[in-house]
This record gives sequence, structure tokens and C-alpha cells, in this order.
Amino acid sequence: MKVMRVKNLLCAFLILSMTSICYGRTQKTIDQKELDFDDICDAFEDKTPLQFSTDSIKNFFKSHALPTIALRGRTEQERTASRNTHFNKSFSKYIKDVYNKRSYAQSLSQDGQPILDYLELCNNFSMDQTTVYVGMRLFNNKIKSCELIDDTVILQLLKPLPDILERFFDEEKNKEATSKASIEFLRKHTEDVMLTRFTEDLPEFQDEPDIFLSNLSDELTNAVKKEFAKLEKAHKKNLEKYEARERLRQTIIKFFETALSKTIWNTKSYEGIWNSFLTIANQLQHLGTHLIIDHMDDLDDLLWSLTHRFCYFLELTGAYLPVTFYEEIEIDLHNQVVYFLEAQEQDDAIKTKKEILTEALIKAKTKAIAFKRGIVSRGF
Repeated sequence: MKVMRVKNLLCAFLILSMTSICYGRTQKTIDQKELDFDDICDAFEDKTPLQFSTDSIKNFFKSHALPTIALRGRTEQERTASRNTHFNKSFSKYIKDVYNKRSYAQSLSQDGQPILDYLELCNNFSMDQTTVYVGMRLFNNKIKSCELIDDTVILQLLKPLPDILERFFDEEKNKEATSKASIEFLRKHTEDVMLTRFTEDLPEFQDEPDIFLSNLSDELTNAVKKEFAKLEKAHKKNLEKYEARERLRQTIIKFFETALSKTIWNTKSYEGIWNSFLTIANQLQHLGTHLIIDHMDDLDDLLWSLTHRFCYFLELTGAYLPVTFYEEIEIDLHNQVVYFLEAQEQDDAIKTKKEILTEALIKAKTKAIAFKRGIVSRGF
């Protein structure tokens, strides 16, 4: 039974590699003996890359473009409300007409451009973090239905993500600036009021010092109250932004956790597999340097997900990859050039990522050597 399950999984990998042809992504020729081209196209409901592109989010927004003349003469608040309404209506139509299609998850597993388009549109329309969160949550839930996700999709998304989301994950400089400005205002205001009162109203101070000081105290107290009210309002606004930012951050982490657990590499293009693995790891770490991931445990969890998925891939496809593929990885591991595999683990006394990857590498290489010498078939 175990052998049969492995064979079935191998068949799934082969089918994914062959279906990639429909999108012109991973293979240029088809072996008709292995898989029938018509069956592949049927699985995608006769959709072609051109047809998918016409259903893009950007095309939906263009086809429902808000006329410029409709915004003339309106206040900034009215223009913002109009843009938000237009954005929400266009995206809702996209959800109904495209997102809900049975084939959408499959297309998303081969091309992450819809996600990038959505994020760019959010920037163009100056949408807030909550809107971005809603979209990313929808995409995360959609990829849960994908059986496998091409590694190129992960790479496609990770590279531009820091720049696209930068405005949401800057350090709390605004909060610090607001506090410093308020303190400086109180200091300067107190100084100006006291100087003015003791200069212009000095006779009053000399005649009735108690009343003078009482009035001065009331004036300064009212100024402090007003400034603290402004600070409280700013704090409440910052808190709301913080909560929205944290929801977005956790959704992005969940998205990549889900995607990495389904990632597959193309054995027919084995030359780029190892580099793809390393690039994904580096790009995940870039999310940390740009504060999209702000805790080492979250980054470590993603790197573990990537490592385990790669080891699982090697376990299933060991005999399909040449010995030279494994030798390239062994050289990099021996020379200690893969930084995240050399870094100290977050948890004590566990097997490291490098140790687990090395074990998987030895097993997979053994399969490749045995198959090359004709000792076993690929399905063993």
C-alpha cells in the first residue's frame, strides 16, 4: 500500500509538470504516450493564458473605470469615498465572475499575478490596511484548495512584496514624532504664555498675585488638556492602525505557510531547483528586514516549512533527479554557504534544518544512484 501511495503521488507530480504546458511556464514539448494534451486542457475548462489574462483584476477595474469628470468639483473626502466605492464594486464583481470559478485555484497555483495586481491596485487607490487584509485573506483561503503550487509562484510573489507593502510596515516613526511634537508644543506654549503674562500683565500680578497665578494656572491647564486630548485621539488612531497591521501581517504569514506546504519543483528543469530553494529562503528573510515579519519565530517557522517541503520533494522524486544535482547541493552544504542552514536554531536540542536536509539528501541520492545503475526502478 505504501508503494502504491508513493506511485500515486509521483503521478500527481508528473501531471502538474505536464499541465504547466498550458501556461507556457515549465515545458515546451509533450510526450503523448505519458499524457494526453486534450485531457489536460479539459481540466482547465478550455481556458487559455489569453482568456485568463482578460479576466485579470486590472481589466475589471479598467472596464469599470470611474470617469474623471465625475470627481471634478468634489472635496477630497468625497473623492476618497468615490474611489473606495468604485474599488469595492469592481473587486466584488471580480470575486463573483472570476474568483468563484472552479478553475481559479488551479490558475492561481500556476500564476500569482492576480495577487500582485490586487496589491498594486490597493496602492494606486490608496486603500487602507484593512482592504489589503481582506484581499489577502481571500487569496489565502483560495490557495487552500490547491493541491500543488509551482515554485515560480512563490518566487513571483516574494520579490516585489516588500516594496508593495512598505507603506504599511514602517516602524512607528509617526507615533514617536507625534509625541515629541506634543511635548515640544507644551514646552514652547508654556514658555510663551508665562513670558506674555508676566510682561503685559505685570501690574495685575503685583496687585493681585493670587488671582493672577490662578488664572495663569487655569490657562496652562486648559492647554495641557487640549494637547492630551489630541494625543489620546492620535493614540487611538495608531492603535487601530496597529491592530489592522497585525491582522495583515499574520494573514501574509499564513498565506506563505499554506503556499510553502504545497510547493513543488519541476524535475524536468532540475538545474534551477536548488537555486529556487535558496532564493525562496533569502526572500523570506527579506520580509524580516522590511518588518513584514517582525518576529524571529515567525520567520523560523516559514524556513522550517520550506525545508520540510523540500525534503518531502526529494523523498518523492529522488530517482528522477541526476546524481550531479545532489553533488551541487553537497558542495554548498560542505562549504557552509547557505546562511540560514548555518544559523543557530531558535530551539535547543533539536535536529537542525541542515541535518534534516542532509539526511533527506542522502536518501534521495541513494535512489538516484540505484536507478542509474539499474538496480531498482524509479518507483521504489
